[in-house]
Amino acid sequence: MKIADFRKYLQSLSKEEMEAELINLAKSYKNVEEYFYLKVNPANEEEIFLKYKENIKNQFFTKKSYGIPNFKEIREYYSEFKKVSKNTEYLIELMIYTVEMGIKYLEEVQPLEDRFYERVCKVFKDVTILINKNKYEEKYINRCKKIVESNYSRSYGLYDSMSDIFYDYFQLLDVFLYIL
Repeated sequence: MKIADFRKYLQSLSKEEMEAELINLAKSYKNVEEYFYLKVNPANEEEIFLKYKENIKNQFFTKKSYGIPNFKEIREYYSEFKKVSKNTEYLIELMIYTVEMGIKYLEEVQPLEDRFYERVCKVFKDVTILINKNKYEEKYINRCKKIVESNYSRSYGLYDSMSDIFYDYFQLLDVFLYIL
């Protein structure tokens, strides 16, 4: 649908009809409801963030046992969150949290599939790119370095892969902070 056609449709509606359409839209789609919830209550952005964080945790660890992480669903959480909130730092937090949950899952469950390791590394790479793009290196360098170092004794080359990613995006800053 073209935006011009949509505008024409909206202009044809009365105020009451417009309200009814918006209410129906918010009731029908969860992310639209969250979007308008934040418009009405912008101070509650952390509440929405924590909900998405809990969804990510539940991918790895359910209340009764271990989950079976679905990284496609986790990426959908990121996408949904970006639709309702423009807070890049919260998105970065969700992505780093995913990596941290992935590492904790590795410690406890020790999955043998290479895909799992590749996906954790992919999220780590994506978040380091996002950190770099938004110039948050100083804020997140220590946390990312801790993630890399926590994998030092792991097999499957996880440490090597994450270390390469880390130094690709934090190399100069890490050297600079080390000198200080």
